[in-house]
Amino acid sequence: MEFSVWFGNIANTITIVAGVIAIATVVVAWLNQPKLSVRTHVQSGPIPQLQLTFSSVGASSIRDIELSIGVLDDNDHAACGDGAGAKATLGRNESLTIRTQPADVQSSTSAPEERVFNLKPTQGIYVTAQFRAPVLTWLRASRTFAWPPVLRAASEHPVELRGHRERSFLDRVAPQAHQAPNRHRPSNAAKRWIKNQPLPTASVATDSNFDNLVSHHSGPAFIGLGPTWQGEWWDNTKHALDSLAARHAPRVLVLTVDVDNNPVLQARFPSSTLPYFVMYQDRQITQMEAGFSSIPELEELFRNYLK
Repeated sequence: MEFSVWFGNIANTITIVAGVIAIATVVVAWLNQPKLSVRTHVQSGPIPQLQLTFSSVGASSIRDIELSIGVLDDNDHAACGDGAGAKATLGRNESLTIRTQPADVQSSTSAPEERVFNLKPTQGIYVTAQFRAPVLTWLRASRTFAWPPVLRAASEHPVELRGHRERSFLDRVAPQAHQAPNRHRPSNAAKRWIKNQPLPTASVATDSNFDNLVSHHSGPAFIGLGPTWQGEWWDNTKHALDSLAARHAPRVLVLTVDVDNNPVLQARFPSSTLPYFVMYQDRQITQMEAGFSSIPELEELFRNYLK
C-alpha cells in the first residue's frame, strides 16, 4: 500500500515536472519567435510618396520572406503586380524597403534591400509580405498593406488588411498572391475603403448649379477653385479634393470650380493666386487660402472647420 502511494506520488511529480517543462518550452519558443516589424513613412505634398520598411525584430530570423507589389486605380483594380524582392533569411535588424516615386523619375537606388516603384499621380499601391509562419512553420503567414488613391491623395498612411478582409482584397485584385500591427489609426475614409463601401467625392460646381448645391446643405462648403490651363496640376488638386470629401463628407460639402468656364463664380470668389480654396457658410466667405501643398496642410489651415 505504502509502495503504491509512493509510486503514485513519484508519477504525479514526474507529470507535473513534464508539464512545467512543456509550458516553459512553449513560452521560450513564443518569446524567441521571429517578428516582422513594418514601418510606414508618407512624404506629403501635392503628389505624396510612400516608404514601407519590413524589418526582423524578433530573437530569430524571418524565413523565406517574399514581397509583392500591385498598383491600384480608383476602382481598386490592380493595374499590375510583380515580385518586389525575396530573401531566404531576414536576420535580426535587417530590412527590406519599398519606396514609391513619380512615374517620370528614373530610379536612383542600387541597394539590393530597396525596391523603388514608379507611380502616376492618380495611382495607389498595395504590398504583400509572405513568410514562413513563426510557430506553425509549414504554413505561410502574410501581411498586406494597401494605399489606394483616396488615401494617397490625402497623405494618409496605408491601412493593414487582416483576416477575411485581406483574403477578399487579394481575391479581388491579386488572386495569384495567395499561397500584424500598424500604429496609425485608420481614418473614416480608410475604414470605408476597407469595407469596400462607396466613398464620397467632390461635386463639380458651376455658375448655374452653385446656389442650388449650397442651399441644400446645412453645413459649411469647402470650395476649391482652379483653372483648366494648369492641366495636370489642377487635375491632381481635384483628385486630392475627392479625398478631402471622403474624409469630411457629409458634414462638409466639398466643391470644385473650373474658373475658366465659370466667370460668375470667379468674380464672386476673386483671387490672384491659383488654385485657391474658400470656406463658405451661411452665404458668406468665412476663410480663404491660396496655393496647394497637401491635404494635411489644407486641413491644418482650415482646422476650425475640418475637424
